[in-house]
Amino acid sequence: MGTEIERKFLLASDAWRSSVERSISMVQVYLAYTPHSQVRLRRTGDKAYLTVKGAKTGISRAEIETEVPPSFADEILEAGLYALNPVVKTRHLVPVAGHVFEIDEYAEANAGLVVAELELPAEDTPHPRPDWLGDQISDDPRYANLALAESPFTTWR
Repeated sequence: MGTEIERKFLLASDAWRSSVERSISMVQVYLAYTPHSQVRLRRTGDKAYLTVKGAKTGISRAEIETEVPPSFADEILEAGLYALNPVVKTRHLVPVAGHVFEIDEYAEANAGLVVAELELPAEDTPHPRPDWLGDQISDDPRYANLALAESPFTTWR
């Protein structure tokens, strides 16, 4: 079983844009969720993934992911067989000092939200703090993708 250890940040500026190495469009939906776990389906490019995540402890949680046929994901998306609003975003990969920040620029119901994520090997792993990185929001549950599917960013205002 894998473990996801992830820090999340708001952005202080758009200066990161000049360092984008690659951008990936994605749609993700939640097929099921409880206080202890969530089942997510993600469609991106010519690939699709089914992911089961456990509840967070600090910034860590269990994560099990497998690639599934894109046609499987497409059928679920087209039939609307998911529990909450789809989360639509473009993920920009930005390398910084041996780390890769995943900057998610949300669209549709979450338009206007831009969040940087950084996966780490351990919770106490030191990481770079580029000038464009803003406040850490790892502990703010509103910014979790499941929360954004339940209560989209555009409804916060």
